[in-house]
Amino acid sequence: MTTQTRLELAQLLAEDPRKALELTGKSRTVALISNGGQIPELGPTTPQAALPYLEDQALLIQKLTNLRAWPLAINAATPEDLATFVTLLAPSCGVLCLDSLGDETYQAAERILTPLGLPVFFHPQQSRPILALAALLQGLALTNRELSKARIVLAGFEADSLAMVDYLLAAGATDLMICDRSGLIHKGRSGPTSWLKEQLAQKTNPQQIRGGLNKALSGADAYISRATPMSLTKDVVNMMAHRPIILNFSQALLPPGPFTTANLPLGLGVGPGPATRLTSHLLTPLVLSGLFAGVLKARVSSITSSMKLAVTKALNELIDQTDAGQFLPPTSHPRLVESVANRVVEATQNP
Repeated sequence: MTTQTRLELAQLLAEDPRKALELTGKSRTVALISNGGQIPELGPTTPQAALPYLEDQALLIQKLTNLRAWPLAINAATPEDLATFVTLLAPSCGVLCLDSLGDETYQAAERILTPLGLPVFFHPQQSRPILALAALLQGLALTNRELSKARIVLAGFEADSLAMVDYLLAAGATDLMICDRSGLIHKGRSGPTSWLKEQLAQKTNPQQIRGGLNKALSGADAYISRATPMSLTKDVVNMMAHRPIILNFSQALLPPGPFTTANLPLGLGVGPGPATRLTSHLLTPLVLSGLFAGVLKARVSSITSSMKLAVTKALNELIDQTDAGQFLPPTSHPRLVESVANRVVEATQNP
């Protein structure tokens, strides 16, 4: 690039910064940012300890797409520090992915950054709902049920439970219940409360059912858990609806049973083995790579709910419908990233 060309580009961008996505490498750049707040299978740690995880994600994104991914471990002790760093970095990156934040930091950072109109994505808090909905929809289709009529119980999602609830509601779910350590969340529940739990009480448990997890699971069509689901015994499963769907995001394996043949659960959460969990290693190839490729191709300034729903739709379209045991497409699917990216671009054109 000649000096004259650089000067002309700089002048164009000084007049209209939005052209950076057209004229610079910003349109191919993803920043993966973490303060080490909640690393998978390790928990809260240091920013330096987050680097192997970030670097692995960056390499995988670069392998699956034509994007550049920067792993950035930062010393950000507060959500405000994190938000300041992201805002300062935004001119250089097409997508900013805040990775593995502690629940409290995530909740506060999301509330600070969302109104700014930046292309920010929170992983895995916003990735889990995309994957969960894709698997849930497949399970409902296999059992001839509709999302709008299904009773869905969530447990163990802590601060990111609101992201899961909002995503499922946007997709058409109507009967959601969420359990925390004190049991079912409902309006007017006594005991310690918070802004988050008050929001959840307004959006879930439409029948205002009270009690613990077993009460919630009685008659439920689906159970989506981030908590260690050791209480999911044969007797509890038999209380659920016929052929319930169980999706396991926890690091622990579900107990192997035995379950009765008449009420055998469906889903990635049945029985021992690595294929029984919706673990974090699935999120980057199935969600992040295609989503980021689509967002950057569309040159948008923020990531919307319709774009996230487009990822779920694409994943469902790639599932082999002849395989009753498949709830998600394989990570090696040759059209995975391209199909997800194309659906995301379509969502930006028809929001």
